[in-house]
Amino acid sequence: MKNKEFLCSDLGNVIVKFDSSHLKRILKRKSDFDGFLKDYLDFDKGKTEYLLNLFRDTRKYFRKDVVFTDFVLAFKNCLVGINERVFNILLRIKESGHAKFICITDNNEFCIALTALYYPEVFHLFNENGVDRWIVSNEIKSLKISTMPFVMAASRYGASPDKSVFLDDRQENLNSAIKHGYSQDSCFLIEAENKKNQVKLEHFLDKHFPPTA
Repeated sequence: MKNKEFLCSDLGNVIVKFDSSHLKRILKRKSDFDGFLKDYLDFDKGKTEYLLNLFRDTRKYFRKDVVFTDFVLAFKNCLVGINERVFNILLRIKESGHAKFICITDNNEFCIALTALYYPEVFHLFNENGVDRWIVSNEIKSLKISTMPFVMAASRYGASPDKSVFLDDRQENLNSAIKHGYSQDSCFLIEAENKKNQVKLEHFLDKHFPPTA
């Protein structure tokens, strides 16, 4: 089997832990979260240009006493830390020089900026020779489920499916990668809090990016 060249990875709940409970606390009802999430994905797709507009557009989901500053703070508090075990596995591969890293994430500028502010070490993973390698849905106005982010990763950075692996915490995104041309063997479902899954991740990456003897 030919070694891979590119390691493409999601961000939230793969490398950075995202706890949505902070947003749920400011909703009228926790059951409103699915409706809010649907509208929020339009923000990730770039249909809503500013975070303030997102708050206005989704105001119906929140308690009457919630103001924009509460909304922003809730978002900030959702980022609860780095998944250290997964991060260290990826860092080992990065430092070996055996893989070029690309972040493919359904995300927006606000959350990317928060990540840069609080977890700058994450940006080191996706920097190659001074170039930050990111495919962000808000920028390209398309989510992973559409396959377009994988098209962009190939055209922008050369990460064609035959040369790449893809890590994500959602099966539907892996299915989209497979639809685009990734083999099932080159896609890995991350279960961030599962230690057995982390061991499997190490084996998966060592198979595609073998350590130097």
